[in-house]
Amino acid sequence: MPYSSMKDVPKGLRGAGLNLRQANVWAKVYDSAKAGGAYNPAGVAWSAFKKKYKKVGRRWVQRTKQLAQSPVGKIIFTHWGKEAIGMNSEILAKKMYELSQEYCPDIPVEIATDNMSVGPPKKKLKSGERAFEEETLSNYLGSKKKFVKHIFKFISPNTKTLLDPMCGSSHVLIEAAKRGIQVIGNDFSPLAFLYSSGIFQGSEVYQEDMEKFRSFPSVSGWLSNSKLQRPKNPESKKLIDGLVLGSWKKFSEDKRRTALAAMSLLFQHYFRGFQAFIAEEEPYSRKQILGDLTKCVKDINELIGEIGGKGKIFSRNVLNEGGIPKADVIYFDPPYFPGGEKDGIRYLNHYYIANSTLMQKTFKPEDPTKEDIIRFLPKLARNTRFLIVSCASPSEIQWERELAKLKKHVKKFGVSKVSTGSQPQGNRANPTVAQSVMENIFCASEKEIFPARKLEKLLFKLEGYDPAKINDTQLSDDLRLCATKWSSILGGKKTEFKDKEECINFAEKVMEEVLKRGKITFSSRQNQKSSALTL
Repeated sequence: MPYSSMKDVPKGLRGAGLNLRQANVWAKVYDSAKAGGAYNPAGVAWSAFKKKYKKVGRRWVQRTKQLAQSPVGKIIFTHWGKEAIGMNSEILAKKMYELSQEYCPDIPVEIATDNMSVGPPKKKLKSGERAFEEETLSNYLGSKKKFVKHIFKFISPNTKTLLDPMCGSSHVLIEAAKRGIQVIGNDFSPLAFLYSSGIFQGSEVYQEDMEKFRSFPSVSGWLSNSKLQRPKNPESKKLIDGLVLGSWKKFSEDKRRTALAAMSLLFQHYFRGFQAFIAEEEPYSRKQILGDLTKCVKDINELIGEIGGKGKIFSRNVLNEGGIPKADVIYFDPPYFPGGEKDGIRYLNHYYIANSTLMQKTFKPEDPTKEDIIRFLPKLARNTRFLIVSCASPSEIQWERELAKLKKHVKKFGVSKVSTGSQPQGNRANPTVAQSVMENIFCASEKEIFPARKLEKLLFKLEGYDPAKINDTQLSDDLRLCATKWSSILGGKKTEFKDKEECINFAEKVMEEVLKRGKITFSSRQNQKSSALTL
């Protein structure tokens, strides 16, 4: 000893899960104990090793306590789990202080929540005393962007209307509008509502409007009067307040929507993870803010050019107010409850700073409970023939059970994607670490649900199919597959086509391209199968 490779490591250490470095740490103590005449040097080595390492699963990892011995100048806690998010701020600060004293007493520890960096309290907190003022914020806007194309595998191309009662940054509505579907969206959060309303109901902002926008005077508003530490420059806060107030007061209705959508998008760039007005964007100079705003307006204008006028957006507390419109499809992305009501994601609370700045008044309503969401489901089911619920996994709500009470057929589909879960529209890179995310898509209908994934086994796809863009070989295969499916339909079997007419329409597209090319060579086997197709 020491060991030069894993082949030299004793079988007992390898079986215990030690890597080469850890085995040498163990061996060093063993040699020392043996040289000192210890009765059981292996026992001494294991005792010393377990003080330095702990086993997690099959691996040994260094204990946190060792962090105090590493060359660290300061520790700042910035990302919190669901338990810490729901914890009272005073209790959280006290807990962090106790942990820092136990594990790293010689290293300064700070807590970053929103844009506040606060050291641990120096004395015991009195009842009612606050260690910091801001609530934690986590940006969940745009978390469904990675899943949009999967979601639309379950939506028929014949869909005329689609409703999203909690639309967020409207990724599903945007895709639906691009596919020619008339959309209806709703979100109670001003950050989401103002963004979505602008891209669907705003009008493009031109150069003269942009000059007017950029010239709005700085004023003392909600952000300026708040206790937020960032932006550090008070003039930057006043500039942001001035831009928001000018958007509300100085533009006509359509352009007001666009201006406020741009401000919402600007905040989505500046609010990331658990921080509001992130430190990376300091100093938030006038030139920087106005330059970023110009880019946001450009992004909003481009979306208006694509989908403007193709939908209506509302801001209602649909859980407690009146009815909702009927739609062919309702897509519902509810608040996430990973482990009961106390562990639910407090969306409105997280967005309180952005919402209050946009509204120029404190906006902090109560977040819905798990029971609120379950009571809301029948209202959705009554107003659509096809209900889709998209929810991260695992979820405290038993979606299949609840939906089965409302619709005859319910099917669950799992989708896994690598996602950061917090970057909305725009050009900024998201600094949040990417991770694998599991999403469950629940489809509920009175009619039997055919999973669209079956279509992927075919060489063609029904949605967006353009035979002019494929080669001769695939085109001939597509025609053969049409013939096979047509034979199945005539035999009374179910296929990916919902009826005879859809199969005929698809086959006509293929045949028109075949006749147009006039040169496709089919094998004799393909010709035999193609003879079953009757147009």
